[in-house]
Amino acid sequence: MAKSTQPKTDQELFACIQNGDLTCLGTFYEENFQTLLRWGTKHYDKYSKDFLNEKIHHALSIMVNNIINGKLKALKCSLRTYWFGIYNHIILAEIKAQNRKLELKEAVFELSEPVIEYTISDAEWEQWLEAVAACLPKLDDNCLQILDAFYYQEKTIEEIAFTLKYDSKHEVSQRKWRCFSKLKRKVFKYLTLKPKK
Repeated sequence: MAKSTQPKTDQELFACIQNGDLTCLGTFYEENFQTLLRWGTKHYDKYSKDFLNEKIHHALSIMVNNIINGKLKALKCSLRTYWFGIYNHIILAEIKAQNRKLELKEAVFELSEPVIEYTISDAEWEQWLEAVAACLPKLDDNCLQILDAFYYQEKTIEEIAFTLKYDSKHEVSQRKWRCFSKLKRKVFKYLTLKPKK
């Protein structure tokens, strides 16, 4: 069986993928994989090569699906640039998700002090996270706005006072403390009344 001819231009490769022939990705993949891996290793050095390898292949899969499904109808940049853009976006989304989870854990930790030890297990964290997620919607809109702005949007007390039109940052601090107290009581009640598994 004759070996299929590899596309020589991005337009040829684009058309080949559109037609569902993924064998034409061979040369493109080989020419660009190491470049993406080296870039990821340099700019996201805290992540392992296995992690970056996985994200590179995930990005390639998204690119191919976007072409086949018609989401990407025409090239406005090189396919390598498009692949790289998806790859970088995936890593940034992962970092954002991890940071958001850490911020939520910090909020939960503040809620739980000094009831729990500093060495809390993953299972206990999950219980606290579940409790916070269940109790947050029970707060009034004012409290939700303040806690969301402080913990998730990472705004300062001064910024929150300006955005939400409070008279002073002292008022915001007092309201934040009262909101946390409300949430803490709801969380403890939730954990106390929840049936044990």
